[in-house]
Amino acid sequence: MRKLRAEGLSIAEIARIVGRSTGSVSTYVKDVRIPIGRYVKQLPIGIFEGSILDIETTGLDPKRDDLITFGSMVGREIKVMQRLDASADEFYAAIKPKIRKFPHPIYAYNAEFDKAFLIRMVGFEGGTR
Repeated sequence: MRKLRAEGLSIAEIARIVGRSTGSVSTYVKDVRIPIGRYVKQLPIGIFEGSILDIETTGLDPKRDDLITFGSMVGREIKVMQRLDASADEFYAAIKPKIRKFPHPIYAYNAEFDKAFLIRMVGFEGGTR
């Protein structure tokens, strides 16, 4: 349970996996450092081609502000990574290998804004639409 929590899984998800109550899981893992929160969900529908990316930041300027949430959708799978106790460098290092594997085309609601942060923080080289 402690390892699952350290990987960022929620108390409810760990309880479901190990077959224990959320209260007992919470008690057992209360002192575990959670550097990056992770959420993964399979949807009944998805996208056929490419990837959808979304980020949340602490502000509007990629030179001053930080990336704190990274979300993606590929096929029917949604993944969200939330920076909790991780340093900025730890968080960016966790994103880098994942972003290189996303199928193209890559879509984003505010693509130029997202792209500016992703270029600066994780060395993103792909195009977005």
